[in-house]
Amino acid sequence: MDFKFSLIDFLDKIDKHDDKYAIVHILLLLIPVIIVFSIVKIIVKKILGFLFRTIFFCFKGNEDDDEIPEKENLLQKKPYKPYEDRKIENNEKLKKKDLDINEFSPSLSSSKKNKKKKKKSNSKGNSPKISREYLYSTIDDDIMDVVDYYNLETPGYPYYPPIKYWKQNIETKGGQPPKHEEWLKMVKAVFVETNKNKGIVIRINFPYSESLNHLKPYNKAFINENHERVEPTYVKGILGEWSIYRKAFGIVAQPKIKSIQLEGTPSYFSPSNLKTILDGVILGSDIISQNDFLFVGHPYETTEEHLKMLKKFGFKRLKICIYDFAQNVLQAINRPNYNLKNVEQLIKMARDNGFNYIHLECMYNLPKQTLDSFSETLKSVIELEPNQITLSKYEFVEWNTHSRNFSQTVMPDEEDIRAFHLLGIQILNKSGFTCLGLDEYLNIADNNPLIEAKKKGQLQYSSLGFLINKEIEKDTSERYKSNKRLILGLGIEAISDIYYGYAMNTRSVRDWLSNVLEKGKFSFTNGHELLQNEELLRGAIWQFLCDGRIKITKLLTRALSFESFKEIKEAIDNGILGLNGFQIKKDGVVVLDGDEIWVLDKDVRVSNDFGRKCDLLMPGLCQLLDNTQYRKKKRN
Repeated sequence: MDFKFSLIDFLDKIDKHDDKYAIVHILLLLIPVIIVFSIVKIIVKKILGFLFRTIFFCFKGNEDDDEIPEKENLLQKKPYKPYEDRKIENNEKLKKKDLDINEFSPSLSSSKKNKKKKKKSNSKGNSPKISREYLYSTIDDDIMDVVDYYNLETPGYPYYPPIKYWKQNIETKGGQPPKHEEWLKMVKAVFVETNKNKGIVIRINFPYSESLNHLKPYNKAFINENHERVEPTYVKGILGEWSIYRKAFGIVAQPKIKSIQLEGTPSYFSPSNLKTILDGVILGSDIISQNDFLFVGHPYETTEEHLKMLKKFGFKRLKICIYDFAQNVLQAINRPNYNLKNVEQLIKMARDNGFNYIHLECMYNLPKQTLDSFSETLKSVIELEPNQITLSKYEFVEWNTHSRNFSQTVMPDEEDIRAFHLLGIQILNKSGFTCLGLDEYLNIADNNPLIEAKKKGQLQYSSLGFLINKEIEKDTSERYKSNKRLILGLGIEAISDIYYGYAMNTRSVRDWLSNVLEKGKFSFTNGHELLQNEELLRGAIWQFLCDGRIKITKLLTRALSFESFKEIKEAIDNGILGLNGFQIKKDGVVVLDGDEIWVLDKDVRVSNDFGRKCDLLMPGLCQLLDNTQYRKKKRN
């Protein structure tokens, strides 16, 4: 007997019985069945998975019986051991390095691994796949151990104390944003001292964008496609903030503008609105140099109209942030337009319009980024022939997950962070770039005057980066103070540096506009007024960074902590630093047997294209003069 079930016939029969709610009854029967089936499916899947893993580890258990040592965090500072005490450890490392890296690749079958080995033995030109182990195996053990201890991938010292310490001043028990009148008083003082010879630097920040950058904790008020509503108001705010400073200068002197830097996303604004801002800033001011006028470009939003307008004002420098040209990385951070094709087009368009200095900032430690993708990106960047390349590490910070589409699980392993850094250093040194300091690399073929200034001891560091100062006084306390200049930040979240202190504008658009336009006052949300000791330490760190040598004066001795002297002495004992001069006492205690320190063998080049020893160690060595790392200990 054939039996076929037809849902339509079944429903027709129900309709004949005038049951209006028959369909409801059927749904009530089907839904529980579907739910029960789904739950049973999940349970069966988990049971089968558990059985499979149990069987797998039973066979593999003998291989993993040895106790697995706890992973060391490469970014954590480890106790330094002299070379003689580390010979046994180094021999063990060498044994591990002799192993073929491809042996650890789970994606290769045994036959493929054998083919890889044959290729490696037959061809010297083919290098192993890039990995952390391979990179470390190319560096001498002695150098690698010192790098482990001193190079902590520090973000540099554009501000001292670093921003995270601005509200942790022990003496003032929590620093507050500077008050309007006090800030203007300091601005006037620095303006009178520096305007004639050094001029002022104006940094204008543009926070708006049409899409969310998932690397940054954006205020959603900045994501706006309504240009007609946003741009005119922001332009008024910028010019209003500048007018406050102009009134403060009064009739003392006409401002001499050394540099204008358009930062953030200025391409969001139309060329006409950018022109309005520049006209308002330059009006009534003298331009003493146009070589340092800088524009941060967007590979997709920057148009030729932008560049032509900027050319008329003397802009010649273009800076572009390079994330990674791998599409999966760009998709993860919601920056698909920052691809190689768009970057190439922007650079060509900029050069055609008179921009003769291209600065590319290459980021590493990005979500879904690999050593291979980073290597390919850097090679593509070098083919673009930029004048300057900066290696910049992305710091993952937890915040509201609604503002990003990736989690920490897709970030590179912490142990790979140093590998990214060393890989970048190696590729750039192989490709004709030289390190100026703190991961700033210049193209040697350009004969950049900064390279010559470094050789002559005329290089200087500031919150603007590296500068040339031919009037530097060597080996005196005044040397620490020669960085004095007026750097004014305009716009949301802009930072001003007036030597005696810092101030950061608020993130609130409403507060900023109401204070600037209605009250004629600044709207600071953070800031720090430097103590005398902090001024000295900042100058000392910047000098040591540029020269690799410093004279410890009596004033600097008072500013440095006992912990700093302890670590300096340790570096001397371990052959990292040299010492000369007269004995130093602090509070009646001998802390050092000399008053001048320098990096030993600082110009010696590390094998396999890792640059100079000094360049590798300097980020960590600068921390020897940094008291902020001890503040938490002091407070406790």
